[in-house]
Amino acid sequence: VKGMKKLLNEMAKLGLNQVMLYTEETYEVKEYPYFGYLRGRYSQTELREMDDYAYQLGIEMVPCIQTLGHLYLALNYEYANSFKDTSDIVLVGEAKTYEFLDNLIRSASEPFRTKRIHVGMDEAWGLGTGQYRSKNGIRDSFEIMNEHLREVVKITQKYGLEPMMW
Repeated sequence: VKGMKKLLNEMAKLGLNQVMLYTEETYEVKEYPYFGYLRGRYSQTELREMDDYAYQLGIEMVPCIQTLGHLYLALNYEYANSFKDTSDIVLVGEAKTYEFLDNLIRSASEPFRTKRIHVGMDEAWGLGTGQYRSKNGIRDSFEIMNEHLREVVKITQKYGLEPMMW
């Protein structure tokens, strides 16, 4: 938090008005105690403190999370077995996946004033090649990605958020 405040001060001096805080899985999600475990995750209080500080400097702080891939450490625990496609990608089309992502999106966005959220979704190279393929057969990864994106957008709409992706 101290380092982020220092960065925000420098940004304000440069006249910048937005910072995208990339957290991957280093923020608190109460439903998943191992989410961000031993990774220096930010608490809801710390995120709120940083957002308050940024706001005082005229800077919008936007949370950036992952909702498809880049989740190797988060999916490394037994709780994720039912919604893991590959070692780092969630299982598209599974109800448990969207329950998980709903909790992530809510937790990541609650401490911030902004209605913007970055949902990641980049570099999911093995999309549809693990448990997904066993359940659904071979499908075009672009179609799988679009199916998933529609579901993620529904969750962001539920919370009145404006999603962005890489």
